[in-house]
Amino acid sequence: MGNDGIREIINTLCDASGFDEMFGVMVLDTFLKQSLEIVSETKTELKCLNLDSHEKIANNMHKLKGSSGNVRAYALMEMAKTAELLGKDKRTEELNEQIELMDILLQKYQSELANIQL
Repeated sequence: MGNDGIREIINTLCDASGFDEMFGVMVLDTFLKQSLEIVSETKTELKCLNLDSHEKIANNMHKLKGSSGNVRAYALMEMAKTAELLGKDKRTEELNEQIELMDILLQKYQSELANIQL
């Protein structure tokens, strides 16, 4: 179920949706930008924790989990699922680590996407 690279995600997304490769790349580009924004907002929320923070983070991770599944980014989906549960359980230190790993993966995907030749 997990996938290691953006090429596999594109292929899986296009196979499942019927999109051509160029449209699949455009969808993933938008997805990655939005996902990086969610991760950035989550990092900010973790730095300024308040009573609502863990609930907001869990909700953001739930959204990211769903959108990751929609575009077939299964590795990221699993990470968001873990982060969602950590947020619900208010396990801040582990949540910080998970968010950092997600950021690294998203940066990797973005770099790979930038190097795709259509």
